[in-house]
Amino acid sequence: MAYFFDLPAVQALIRTLLLIAALMLLWTLVKAARHWFAQHNERIADVPPTYDSTHEYWWHLIKVFCADLGARVLTVLAWMATGAICFLWLISILVLFPKTQPVGEKLETGVSVELGKLGSESVDSLSNWLMMGLIFIGAKMLVNANTALWRVIKDKAREEAKSEPEFWQAIYHLISLAIWAMAFVIAYPYLPGANSEALKGLLVMLGTVLTLGSTGIANQIMSGLVLIFSRALKVGDRVIIGSGQDALEGVVVQISTLNIKISNCHDQLITVPNQIVITKPIKNYSLMGKQPGNQISLRLSIGYDAPWRQVQALLYEAARRTTGVLQDPAPYVLQNDLGDFYVSYEMYCHIARESEPAGVSSELKSHVQDCFNQAQVPIVSPHFSKPLPSPTLAKVPDDLPPLPAEALG
Repeated sequence: MAYFFDLPAVQALIRTLLLIAALMLLWTLVKAARHWFAQHNERIADVPPTYDSTHEYWWHLIKVFCADLGARVLTVLAWMATGAICFLWLISILVLFPKTQPVGEKLETGVSVELGKLGSESVDSLSNWLMMGLIFIGAKMLVNANTALWRVIKDKAREEAKSEPEFWQAIYHLISLAIWAMAFVIAYPYLPGANSEALKGLLVMLGTVLTLGSTGIANQIMSGLVLIFSRALKVGDRVIIGSGQDALEGVVVQISTLNIKISNCHDQLITVPNQIVITKPIKNYSLMGKQPGNQISLRLSIGYDAPWRQVQALLYEAARRTTGVLQDPAPYVLQNDLGDFYVSYEMYCHIARESEPAGVSSELKSHVQDCFNQAQVPIVSPHFSKPLPSPTLAKVPDDLPPLPAEALG
């Protein structure tokens, strides 16, 4: 009976059955693991993420990525294990028969030599991997310290309102980028195969591709840094970018290294690349003084027959009646031009940051019309060439408040 089990054919059959059993057990475990990954992925998708911090946001993305990638990686590893088991089975079958025994022994020797070389190289490069680990751990500690310092500075700047969070955020990103770049440069000599021509050629090719493909992105990033460090505008400012018909007016809601986002009077969010912003004139109506806010203006032309003191008093009264106009700092009126037939007046008013400039400006213009109609002073804007013999004035509602004495002329 023992002789029967020593036959090469019987040994080959037994090893083949063991191979089939091992493969069935392996793929059963793989199927169960893939089912667990699928259920875990569904649980993550059903839970709405809360992005209270950047760390939580990236941690949620990592969990989603790992849950989706786990099953794929497990399948690849299973196929690699299947190939290795089948290769070992083939060698064990070949060495059983006298005619195929040299082939099996040759394959076994070749694989053993290559595995020995791989293990020896892995042991030799263990110190290099240890050094790279220490370098990147030190870089991570410096980045964490930079993050903690940035949060303290950002909170302090927000309390004192002396500097913009975007300014410190740009500095934070630049310092973090410099730390990681320095860590990569220091760790590169310890990378296995760093002196090989293949790796050098690959790095040169990647550098060329990045240089040619990211020219536009690099220009946008540099333009964003110029925009942030020049402090031409900040979040919450009411600005006009450009001039003429192509001018863009609105409130800045976000500043990034690639673009800025502006909300106009129609509640439309407009994204403008930084490279375009720095090439156009920027008119900023925001205040940097004691009372932070935005500024609106109103221009109109009045004839010389209306006393300028009365015109200014009427404009001040219209500003006082407007809900969104701040009285501290007080509105002020400038006489911009003494024309041939009219005087050009322009009034500037300050409004709160949370106010809608378009709505406040519309209400201010309505009160200007009411006040001038009450005082029977015609508005002929933007200009007129001769006095009107009998100006036609709109009917004044009876419930309007009375004009102050200086506005009656």
